[in-house]
Amino acid sequence: MSGAVRPRKPLILMSDDVEPAHWDASGESDIVARLAVCQDMWGRHSFAPGQYQAMRQAATALAINKSQIYGAIGVNLGGFGFVTEELGTHVELFEADPLLCDFNGSSPHFLGKLVKMERWVPGELRLKAGRYHRLSTFWAFAAAPDPAALVHEITAALKPGGYLYIDEIWANDAASARQLACASSLWQDNLCFRRKGEVLNLFARELEFRSANEANRLVKGDIRDGLAHAQEVTQKLKQVPDDIRKHRLIALTKELQRVVVLFDALDRGAVTATRLVFHKKKEL
Repeated sequence: MSGAVRPRKPLILMSDDVEPAHWDASGESDIVARLAVCQDMWGRHSFAPGQYQAMRQAATALAINKSQIYGAIGVNLGGFGFVTEELGTHVELFEADPLLCDFNGSSPHFLGKLVKMERWVPGELRLKAGRYHRLSTFWAFAAAPDPAALVHEITAALKPGGYLYIDEIWANDAASARQLACASSLWQDNLCFRRKGEVLNLFARELEFRSANEANRLVKGDIRDGLAHAQEVTQKLKQVPDDIRKHRLIALTKELQRVVVLFDALDRGAVTATRLVFHKKKEL
């Protein structure tokens, strides 16, 4: 048996992935704990409330299929399980969170073999002009220092006849827009919720507006479901090694804090969750 290759231990990213006896007693990093807790609460490969549901809606609204080039840009991108597993579509991600990008680099395909991730530094152009049949964004405008430049880049990246899906939280109270954005996100580097009208006016000169659906009720419902999952996870973590339990409980506490802030902001009307669809006209 000396020449036998010892199988690698599975990368544990959700509490239900393996039985307690298989947990690595040497502990785990903060980023693994964070990603695990998010997926426990919001679903596999999802890192925010409502994310999986939004990407499933995007697949329907944009009529995504595996013959298309599909891209996404934003913060803590996830929820693409339906697009990759059910539709067999490749997804190119441009992710603002450097920790998530670094983890993806060290653990390729943790989001699936059909997902390719690159780092997106907000304010720097990364999308190739005329490449994408379909694009989606998640909190990209909250991260972008110059919304007009991002609108121009996204518009240029779409092929003629292409579609854009935007999943964003918009500020109704400008005074607290930056504070709420930073408190509601895993990645807190200079986020600021934008006013919806500000961005819509920018797109009006570039793309055809197709639809807008308020998602407050859906996101709040997902938060309620996630809180119920969190109670189950807390019970399961009582069975795992101390070091892992400590990391996971700290990550869980932080996740609960941020979603409570988001729920409260949605509930009192300080922000609004909206999903928008735009179309780029075909050239004559």
